[in-house]
Amino acid sequence: MRMKKYNKGILVILLSTLVLLSCSEDDAGKNYAASIKDKIWWGTLTNAGEGGPQYFSVHFNADNSLQWSQLAGDYEGQWVVDQNKITLTFTGLDVIVTAEISDDNTWTNITTNTPNKVNSGELAENLIMNLDNTFWNGAQWPINAPGLDFSSKILQLQFKPDFIYGLHIPSSTAIGFSYEKSPTGGFFRIKMLKDSHPAYFGVIVSDREIRGTNSDLFTFQLIKQ
Repeated sequence: MRMKKYNKGILVILLSTLVLLSCSEDDAGKNYAASIKDKIWWGTLTNAGEGGPQYFSVHFNADNSLQWSQLAGDYEGQWVVDQNKITLTFTGLDVIVTAEISDDNTWTNITTNTPNKVNSGELAENLIMNLDNTFWNGAQWPINAPGLDFSSKILQLQFKPDFIYGLHIPSSTAIGFSYEKSPTGGFFRIKMLKDSHPAYFGVIVSDREIRGTNSDLFTFQLIKQ
């Protein structure tokens, strides 16, 4: 009887040790690159002197190249992951961005080597890949404002087939002009209309939400109706 209890105790200790070893191996071998490769991330950045954040979208290609997109344009570069630390470099630009990938698919401890700072980053999930015949309703406000307040303006945006859009704010409307959408589905860009609307850059953060910035330095947020 004592021998059986002794053997059972040894078995429990062995099983506990195996579980602990298995957990340790899983933690040590976690593939952080899986949340980066062929994925779209988005967040905000603040350019020195502008006083407020604007949005960006970045697509990480499987060959370790990347495309970073924001209101000012698109930028090519490279990415590499070492354990949970990601490093981004940009072709023709002396810019380096580093961050740690957290378990909830956000960036922490973000650093940049220039006065322009990246404030946040997170994985975009359940993106809507086709904007055709969708209507979005929301608002826009100055980028240096904390959010919706008395200075906010209603914003409505409708996407039609063949990359045609209709945009409405209380003071004016633009209908029948074309927009650009990224082939990976992460963002759209509306060019500035002379003496009319500013340029718009919108990040598609989910199948129901768009966030972005325009060249009048307004932040906007839209919800799919």
